[in-house]
Amino acid sequence: MSNAGQRIRAVIFDFGGVLTRSAPSDGFRDMCRELSVTPEELGQALYGRDYWRKAQWGEITAAEYWRLVAAGLGVGLEKLRSAWKRFRGPDVINWDVMQIVRELRWSCKTAICSNAQDNLRTDSIAHYGIESFFDEIIVSGAERVAKPDPRIYRIALERLDCEPEEAVFVDDDPDNVAGAEKVGIRAIRFDDSLPAECLRERLREVGAPIEAPPGYPKPGPP
Repeated sequence: MSNAGQRIRAVIFDFGGVLTRSAPSDGFRDMCRELSVTPEELGQALYGRDYWRKAQWGEITAAEYWRLVAAGLGVGLEKLRSAWKRFRGPDVINWDVMQIVRELRWSCKTAICSNAQDNLRTDSIAHYGIESFFDEIIVSGAERVAKPDPRIYRIALERLDCEPEEAVFVDDDPDNVAGAEKVGIRAIRFDDSLPAECLRERLREVGAPIEAPPGYPKPGPP
């Protein structure tokens, strides 16, 4: 059912899996070769251990997280940092979704709300050059609370100065989508296997002001 008659003042996006997508990456494979580990070993060390959860919840800093990753892989910390800086892992920006973000900014606020370590803004987001597309960036590691805890959605609403019914949340994780809905935010589960136009249509259905003026430029890699 359409909610087009209700005014939407803000759209909040997850980062990994929505604004970025996993893609076959020579860089990630090169990073594995540089560190003499398998892709499975690197993926497990980065995201499969308890210290990844602790970094997301702000229980450890990004610096502590990387020390634990290096120890888990049995490589030197500086070697790991150098390889990560050069190869950046397996994710790339989803520029089709970023075009939607840019169109939304013509008429409403946009934000990122991500479960990530405390330096996401100064590291990954700055690296990809997309910070200027968003009014607010809420990172779990900096806030010391993570999705789907209702507190992080309320932090986003407060920073955006809007009520739950005035916001839409987009995430690829069903638990995070359900968490937003419990707070009263209209939420959309993102599916990267579908064309970005499907997200555009879902946003229109819930009343998001997604029309950009004619000739509005498309974003692209900096």
